[in-house]
Amino acid sequence: MKGKAIVLFMLIALLTLSVEALAVSHKAMYIYQNLNSADQTKISIIQSLGYTVDTVRDTALASTNISKYDFFIVNDNSLSSPQSVPVGVIPGIIMNYNYVDTWHLAGSTYQVSSTQQLKGTVKTVDHYIVAGLPTEFPIYTTCCANSINLPAYYLSRRNLAMKLGRILSNNNLDNGDAIIATAVPGDVLKDGFISNAKIVFFGIARSDYWTSNSRTMFERSIQWLVLDDSFPSITNINISSTFESANISFTTDDLTNVSVRYGTTLALTQQKTGSSGANSHKIQLTNLLPLQTYYVNITACNNAALCTTVGPFTFATDPRPVPFPPQNVQINVDVPSNNIILSWTTPVNNPPIDHYNIYVADQKDGFSFNSPSFQVTASPFTDLFANLHGQRWYVVRSVDTNGAEEKNTDVLGKYDLHLVAGANFVALPLSSNKSITDLMHQSASYAPVQNILRWDSGSFQNAKFTVGSGWTSPFNTLDTGRGYIFNSTQEVSFTITGLPPAANNSMSLQSGMNLVGLNILQGKPIGDIFSNPDITEISRRSGTSFQIATRRDSGFSSVEGFTTLSPGEGYWVKAKNAVILVY
Repeated sequence: MKGKAIVLFMLIALLTLSVEALAVSHKAMYIYQNLNSADQTKISIIQSLGYTVDTVRDTALASTNISKYDFFIVNDNSLSSPQSVPVGVIPGIIMNYNYVDTWHLAGSTYQVSSTQQLKGTVKTVDHYIVAGLPTEFPIYTTCCANSINLPAYYLSRRNLAMKLGRILSNNNLDNGDAIIATAVPGDVLKDGFISNAKIVFFGIARSDYWTSNSRTMFERSIQWLVLDDSFPSITNINISSTFESANISFTTDDLTNVSVRYGTTLALTQQKTGSSGANSHKIQLTNLLPLQTYYVNITACNNAALCTTVGPFTFATDPRPVPFPPQNVQINVDVPSNNIILSWTTPVNNPPIDHYNIYVADQKDGFSFNSPSFQVTASPFTDLFANLHGQRWYVVRSVDTNGAEEKNTDVLGKYDLHLVAGANFVALPLSSNKSITDLMHQSASYAPVQNILRWDSGSFQNAKFTVGSGWTSPFNTLDTGRGYIFNSTQEVSFTITGLPPAANNSMSLQSGMNLVGLNILQGKPIGDIFSNPDITEISRRSGTSFQIATRRDSGFSSVEGFTTLSPGEGYWVKAKNAVILVY
């Protein structure tokens, strides 16, 4: 049972509410056996409180969805299926005096009447049903009707459930007898039955002779059934935050109005109101400061004006986010200057992108991100110094209007293949998904490479370039790991573009001769790459002749001094068996 002070606080709040405000879900169930005997006075009072009243026969209760009702009233004294009445399942008013044993309230009911106007005596003065009423008052407007004394029914202290609250009795009854009695969820009634809902036994049956106080007690019985007189609980609290906002979600066991107080100190100087009359709540806090610890209290108040506050909880806002990187960054060669053009798509970002920092290095791992090499406000960007460098590497980063720079390290680069007039054995140290047409970037005014040969399954495949027609080729791309023969009309530094070599690479060799290339940017000793004993010979083009390295017991040896594999160079490799090399 709640302390007296808590109950009085609730009563003060409730007594100020209008009758209409006390009806929450507005649906009641009147259980009958004979609809012709339904008490229309009681039905009218329930309707005046704002409820829709459904009449349900007791034999239909088993197939009725009772969960949609706020409470029920059972009034008929004769029922066909009293065990189906949901006493203790949903809130209910019992005005039937024949089945209190079935409903675990008492062994039986008794009646009291008088030749004088029958009076009720308040037993629990601070209970909501009788709060503020006189301690004794008439319950009927007359003593008798048609020469019959008007009765009130009561539960005797000798056989009623001990947990029932005695609200109203009569001076002629024993101290523990109850004309009005109540139970709350969790009360253990007769036969060990535990009630899961509020119950009111209301023994003042004759509504046609009710005094105003009797009507008041009936109305308040309904109000007490549907109103919660416990403090709400707050559970399932979850707080998620960004750099400038936070979402606070939680649930309450009652229908509640909620709010939060919050701030960067325990003073909690800011407040935000959330949903009203709900169980599930979500409150969003906005305009927060980044990289701050916030404190928050959560308050929930139910319809009985009882409030619960929990907290303080803490959450931290994120640092201000960096912008999105530029999208679809492309690197291309500017013909005929042989400089580099970088292009990209502006990302959708809030706040907007202000400019782009472009970082340039002469080695793939040589970037310093302390200061950009160039700043531009939009795509594209042309590096006018690229033709002075054999290799050149780029990273493009977005900077928003707050000055925040994102930190992508997506590197693109250029590499110059040094071609002589005639045949050149080459490899691509950069990887690219570009077509042969885009990668080779030749045109009517710039077309040094006449054709490209690729060794495949014991024979050459030939890609030819014709001014006006472009490339005619049996293969669509130039791949890392392969060697190619570029036939050039002149000595030239031919620029290719793409991604730097991966950290780990592999190469598939067939038995016999293979024309291969290495995805490297620095020279490597032959034995570091071709350590597999199935590799017997490696040769490279040098001028008009070949240099050959042959496997010996001590490793590879070469009369011409060929010991190192170079980036951008193609090699003939002879293998005794098919093998996969990993380097």
